[in-house]
Amino acid sequence: MSNVEVDPANGRITDYVVRVPGHEEIKYLVSMARRLHDNSKFRNMHFDDEQVEKLGHQALDTKTMFIRIIEHVPTEVPIGMLLAYVSQSIFGRDLVANDIVLLVEEEHRGRCFDAVKYITAQYRDWAQTAGAKRIYLSTSTGVDPEAARKVYEACGFHQIGTLHEA
Repeated sequence: MSNVEVDPANGRITDYVVRVPGHEEIKYLVSMARRLHDNSKFRNMHFDDEQVEKLGHQALDTKTMFIRIIEHVPTEVPIGMLLAYVSQSIFGRDLVANDIVLLVEEEHRGRCFDAVKYITAQYRDWAQTAGAKRIYLSTSTGVDPEAARKVYEACGFHQIGTLHEA
């Protein structure tokens, strides 16, 4: 990353740090996911806090999942996260990596771009180390997809298709 001082020991970037959450933080991350859900195209669908919490704990306990948070250092509060997984492709044994959620709390969007670049770089490195031949980031929430596209491209990902809903 250009012009960004990152301490590799703790991933600190200006007022933000990228790190692995602890199990005790999963409930708070679920509340972040719920806020995203409630402001997205998925708001008319059931959100199961317990199911999402189990997924968060699973991500911490398995090598096939990736979870990192962006913490706002002055407040020591998580303000973003990236949750992803690696699995076999649908047509063979090759592995692919897909995100489940990449989110930044609304009041921090645009202020923690270097942290978003760092967290997506960590995801890319993790996926490559896991053996993924394809690494994807996507958006389907309907929350400013054009801004998401620009951020993803600035993080080194390029658009390869579109998502359409009936």
